[in-house]
Amino acid sequence: MAASASLAVLLMLTLTPRCVNAQCFSAHDDLTSMQTYHDISGMVSFAFDLFRELLDRTPQEGNLFFSPYSVWNGLVLAYLGAEGKTRQEMEQVMGVRNKVSTLKTWWLLEHMYKANRVKNSFNTFVLANRVYVDARVPLSACAADILKDQLQVVNFLKYHDATSAINKHTFESTLGLIPTVVTEREIYQAIMVMVNVAAFKGLWRHQFRLNDTYYGNFFVTPEKYVRVPMMKQEGQFRNAISRELGAQVIELPYAQGPFTMYIFKPNNGVKDLLSRLNPASFRTAITNMWHHQVTVHLPRFNMHSSIKGDLKLALYKLGIRELFSESADLTTLAPRGSLVVSRTFHQAALQVTEEGTEAAAATVFVSLSRTKPPPPASFVCDRPFVFVIYDSQTGNFVFVGVFRNPAA
Repeated sequence: MAASASLAVLLMLTLTPRCVNAQCFSAHDDLTSMQTYHDISGMVSFAFDLFRELLDRTPQEGNLFFSPYSVWNGLVLAYLGAEGKTRQEMEQVMGVRNKVSTLKTWWLLEHMYKANRVKNSFNTFVLANRVYVDARVPLSACAADILKDQLQVVNFLKYHDATSAINKHTFESTLGLIPTVVTEREIYQAIMVMVNVAAFKGLWRHQFRLNDTYYGNFFVTPEKYVRVPMMKQEGQFRNAISRELGAQVIELPYAQGPFTMYIFKPNNGVKDLLSRLNPASFRTAITNMWHHQVTVHLPRFNMHSSIKGDLKLALYKLGIRELFSESADLTTLAPRGSLVVSRTFHQAALQVTEEGTEAAAATVFVSLSRTKPPPPASFVCDRPFVFVIYDSQTGNFVFVGVFRNPAA
């Protein structure tokens, strides 16, 4: 296996006996024409905001890995059914303006990734959405029509069968990287499960030679280190020193495609870097990179993150609150009663090796002026660093992570 990553998020929605009048979007919506452009600037801001919130809830020496794009996609499924204050809160946090433009962007990105998957045999990015609905839930005609390709009716009273169906879909869609995303206990009393799956497998454009890998020290703290297999290669890589971010940054591109990994090595710690990181500073940093002859030292590493209640708390802190309360208004999905998000689960795993990167993510919502600084001669990742797997074609942050401890 070249390198692997997996992620899963689960939100439990339960039915409440409250009726709210709602209509499907508006009388003037045009869903027949597909836009040829997309604005995901709001999604990028959401990615950084969520990154900071989740890191605040991660142990000081712990690792973190997740897919903001997968989380955002899962939220879109809920947002399309939201009205009132629930909708307003989600629009502000997710950085979206209205349901029509959001739905078109959602469709467009899905179409682009499907097309690229057919064209590119070196890199694979899979995106799949599915909504599992209990027959007891009377969906609106609009929701049933919009989500017709994603809908699957299941009987949640038969916990074993429902759990097996969800896990089978996730396992297959993540290229086998996520064997189990939910358990029978976790979907107890569920009436709807919204699942988004994102999976990525890529080969480095410039692979590390196995014979050059050596054992070196990775400093978890200035006084504490762990011995790790350190990959090494010398070549022309885009890299820079970002004064704005207070970090060194290097680009490790994947073969024949828009995907690339950016690694940020902070001068004053990970939290200082994330406090400076935003869409503008990120864009400035990668724009001001230049090709230099540099020796790269990167640990071969595995990561696993399990984010359960922390995802719900992070989204709540960012401002999505009605969605998690009994006053949640998701009546565009189910007019006769509101759906409430009551549980969240998130799993992620990553493996980086000499050959490349393999990543997967599943988000489940269960219904209940330009200067050129002197280049560094080497880029040695021997202390905590931040990395992103980035789609340069769309500007999308597919995966993000912090690596702080090989032993975590």
